[in-house]
Amino acid sequence: QLAGYYMIEEDVDSALVYAEKLRESNRLADNVISYSGDILRSVPESGTLITHGFDDGYGTYYAQNSVGVREDVTLVSLDFLQSDSYKEELKEKGFQLPESDVVDVNYLADFCALNVDKNLSISLTTPKEYFQAIQDKLYVVGLVFEYHLESFDNFSRNDFLWNNSMEKEVVMNPIDEKGRQLSANYLPMLLHLRKVYQLTGEEKKLKDVDEVSDQVGVQCRKYEQVQKVKSSY
Repeated sequence: QLAGYYMIEEDVDSALVYAEKLRESNRLADNVISYSGDILRSVPESGTLITHGFDDGYGTYYAQNSVGVREDVTLVSLDFLQSDSYKEELKEKGFQLPESDVVDVNYLADFCALNVDKNLSISLTTPKEYFQAIQDKLYVVGLVFEYHLESFDNFSRNDFLWNNSMEKEVVMNPIDEKGRQLSANYLPMLLHLRKVYQLTGEEKKLKDVDEVSDQVGVQCRKYEQVQKVKSSY
């Protein structure tokens, strides 16, 4: 609670004192911090990342402010939007906020529509119901959904992220059950890349993502689902 309080108050030094205590007690696990770094890497330059829940919200904050990953990204926590002072800080940063006091599915849809110029990305681990009203405007890019009003070709960004940018620690070396489950969120990107590599005949890259998607499927217990997706195209 103290870490969250200081995050809302934009007191980075104090927030990190308590975030470090969370890390030392493994409440904020190393796998989560590593994964959160890849979430931040997925966001476009000078973009906005919308998070939901403890792991994403605290993990990305720690990765950005303690580890130094993607300091150009603006973090927006749906959880913290319950705070009036947090809302005022976002307004000062140029965000427009819906009039509703309830932060729910409709609030997110309205927030995105009002702030489409902010290069919005939403963490994939946000509950699925939040995506229903805006699903036709969402495109998987790494570990986020990018929000676009017009059709968006996400292949080049995914190709760059996977082959040049991401650290992929929870994919290659998940140290606990949390890491194994988080690795599942790389699958949408991997399966998208596999489909395109198959069409373009990029055999080496195809083999790489094919093997990794199988590995991730095994470790997060979604192997059969992965095979069904592969066999569908």
